[in-house]
Amino acid sequence: MATFLQRILLIAALAAAACCPAAQLSERDLAYLANKDEIVFVCQPSHAPFEFLRKRHVSGMNVELVHWMAAALGFKVRFETAPQEKAMEMVLNGEADAMTSLFYTEARNQDFDFSHTLKVIPVSLYVRNDRTDIDGIVDLEGLKVAIMGSSQSLEVLQHHDLRCAIKFTPTVQECVDLVSNGEVDAMICNELVAQHYIYSTGNNELKTVGSPVFNAKLCMAVANGNSELLAIINKGISQAQRSGTLNKIQAKWLGSEYARRIMPIEHILLLASIAAGLVAVIIAQILLWNRKLTRVVAEKTRQYMESEERLRQIFENSPDAVFVIDRQGHVVAANSSACASVKMTKQKLLTKRVHDLVPLAHRGEVDDNMRQWFSGELKQCEGASMAADGSVSPIEMTGSLQNMGGRQVLQLHVRDITLRKEAEEKIHAAKAMAEDAKAMAERARTIAEDANLAKSEFLANMSHEIRTPLNGIVGMAQLIADTSLSSEQNNCVETILQSTNGLLKIINHVLDISKIEAGQMDVRESTIDLREMCETLFYMFQPLAQQSGVTLKCECQDNVPLYVTGDEGLIEQIVINLLGNALKFTHQGTVTLNIECLSKNSEGAKLYFQVIDTGIGIDKDKQDRIFSKFTQADGSTKRLYGGTGLGLAISKQLVELLGGKIGLFSSPGQGSTFYFNLTLAQAAHAAAAKPPESAPIKMVKPGTRVLLVEDNLVNQKVASAILIKAGCQVDTAENGKDAIQQVRQKEYDVVLMDCQMPIMDGFEATRIIRNMRGSIANIPIIAITAHAMKDDKQKCIDGGMDDYISKPVNRQALIDTINLYAGRP
Repeated sequence: MATFLQRILLIAALAAAACCPAAQLSERDLAYLANKDEIVFVCQPSHAPFEFLRKRHVSGMNVELVHWMAAALGFKVRFETAPQEKAMEMVLNGEADAMTSLFYTEARNQDFDFSHTLKVIPVSLYVRNDRTDIDGIVDLEGLKVAIMGSSQSLEVLQHHDLRCAIKFTPTVQECVDLVSNGEVDAMICNELVAQHYIYSTGNNELKTVGSPVFNAKLCMAVANGNSELLAIINKGISQAQRSGTLNKIQAKWLGSEYARRIMPIEHILLLASIAAGLVAVIIAQILLWNRKLTRVVAEKTRQYMESEERLRQIFENSPDAVFVIDRQGHVVAANSSACASVKMTKQKLLTKRVHDLVPLAHRGEVDDNMRQWFSGELKQCEGASMAADGSVSPIEMTGSLQNMGGRQVLQLHVRDITLRKEAEEKIHAAKAMAEDAKAMAERARTIAEDANLAKSEFLANMSHEIRTPLNGIVGMAQLIADTSLSSEQNNCVETILQSTNGLLKIINHVLDISKIEAGQMDVRESTIDLREMCETLFYMFQPLAQQSGVTLKCECQDNVPLYVTGDEGLIEQIVINLLGNALKFTHQGTVTLNIECLSKNSEGAKLYFQVIDTGIGIDKDKQDRIFSKFTQADGSTKRLYGGTGLGLAISKQLVELLGGKIGLFSSPGQGSTFYFNLTLAQAAHAAAAKPPESAPIKMVKPGTRVLLVEDNLVNQKVASAILIKAGCQVDTAENGKDAIQQVRQKEYDVVLMDCQMPIMDGFEATRIIRNMRGSIANIPIIAITAHAMKDDKQKCIDGGMDDYISKPVNRQALIDTINLYAGRP
């Protein structure tokens, strides 16, 4: 009866709410509107049926609702139009006050405040009518999918662990065209927007499949913090709901099946009449129930007596030992389990005090425990029980105060915990073993870290030892290339340079691995033009692509910001590794670099890089180890294509260093898609223009005096030739001791100092020179070393040297550095 009456009251409340007047604007609302000549709403030009342009006039469901709200609440309104991304930007920078429609997402909620929900609309999956292999999103694995608008669809695909080639589009027209033309296999789109476009264009080639991917909430939106305007908009929406206007507008633009239906007042009155009749019937039934009450009371009395008997049986048959004890400690009642636990008859047990049932060593605790039990301070504790035969057992006691015959007694439930104590001892022993194992694991981790450090040092030392002779090879080859050579000799020199460049690339890969593992890889941020990077990479790889007969594409989508901030060198290195791999394993078809922007917020732009090829592909069971060091897909691939197997390992570590994630989709014979995500801050301006790489080699000031300190005769010969050709006067020394003698006897503009030499190394020689008197102490000293780790340069600077150049020496870098310091006061 109570439930039915509550329903009647709810119906009455709803009817009263429907008849109440519209909510009035507050003084704060009116003050806000008084300071605004008009409220500027920005609409999307092609977002039918919610908003769209028709003959240069904005129209649509939400536009009509805004007109109604302006008239009802008394404010002027003006409409602007822009695509969604631009519209969001206009609201955020103050060019517009609000958006007439924006679907709610958690990411957008950081920048916008959303109004009450206008409509919850399904986002569905569409395919061509002739496709029978796709029944839902689970069938999209490995397929191409177009997504309109929010990246929430991408999050749903990733939540289902589906790997697809994604194409983001700003309009439903582009989505539909991509599916109709077969460029993608399916599209994910707002159902109402898609249906409106399909019906208006007469396109009958698409169909929806499966359940909706998710439900999107359509709202109006203002910039985060504009609470005054948001409150006015919400009051307008609420008034439209109460008056039924919102339902009429939605029915007009969406169709009656999408509009909410409100129960007519005639039905409400009819229900109220029926309820009144039911109340009369219920009152009559209450009178009849009163007659039955006497019989119910008698039945309850009988049940109470039975319940009392059951409680006595429960007490007697309880598996716990139950003792009832008075304030003086006498046992006044006990069950069979209590008698069994102390191995006494009930008659004998009822002559005992609680003090008699514990070992002698524990009797001092009994009086204190009794005081706490009867004062209510103690509920549970542990102790020991002694049986009639003298055996002692650990016990757990739980007590509660009861009334028995007008006096207060303690009902004590006692449980033998011998097995639990044994288990606790075993757990304690296991915990000690676990702590020992943890200590052993910590020692093993320390050993592994030491081994990893030793490996990194070994790789750095190997890099140094290889760079020293390589410096001589590269330098001599460059010098030979500058002489007059025959065609055959030019080919030989070019082959030497290509081979040394390849060897240097391998050495740099090994060095990059050791730098990353040693935490010495710097992240140097600068302003990046990703479109310019795409163009540069295209021209870099186009000759290799033409040679392989492969079509190369480098695309940067329109939603990518013009400029971002990040480490351009590291990002370019990642993409070069991925493009080089793709071209190596693709013999026909295409290799595509695609850069998209998934979302933008206060933290920056979330960028999605893809390198897609139609090459040999990779087995799924081999994809997990493809990013491991010195690893390729299998041994036969390594023998056929060559390589160290470091490129992808370095790419993975660089992506993670920049805070991103890297992965791939691939199937044998169907190509591969390598991708990585990076979140980069947006920049307002482009970086300064870079100098052309093909600029001619500069010269030093004629007569510049250089002391070259180098113990390796080949490198000494190479560096001398380069310096003399650049216009320097060159003296040489084979160790630091000779260098000290020469700077004392002759004045030099620059000293080029090798670090690792016999007799006296470059660091000690530099320290001695810096401690000399006069102008000699300030002579510019430039380190030339085959060590190339991050701390090597800092070690040289800390050792008193002015600058640092690594081997193999780049001629232009050497000449530029000398020009920087020569003639310095």
